[in-house]
Amino acid sequence: MNLNTSFKLNQCKVQPPENIISNGDTKLTLQPKFIEVLAFLAQQYPNLVTREQIIEEIWDGNFYVGEKALTNAIWHLRKSLKSFDANIEFIETIRKTGYKLLIEPEY
Repeated sequence: MNLNTSFKLNQCKVQPPENIISNGDTKLTLQPKFIEVLAFLAQQYPNLVTREQIIEEIWDGNFYVGEKALTNAIWHLRKSLKSFDANIEFIETIRKTGYKLLIEPEY
């Protein structure tokens, strides 16, 4: 599976090539890096992904930029996904370690 493959998380359709998350008529356009993070977590499902793994994959190992950018990306992803379904937790933070996608992606 590559990071440009579209997938669903519950009722949310994630379209990495267009940087869009949608649910019926509602569409949100996100920054490309945010979508890349989500696609990488989906690709690694159900495994825990360390912050280092994500930074290596998405920011080419640039830890200076990656640390804050990753935190920002996860915050925006949570906010965006909650706008579609506030009752579902999509991404779990494993303190001091990394992140885990809680919803199985459907390709």
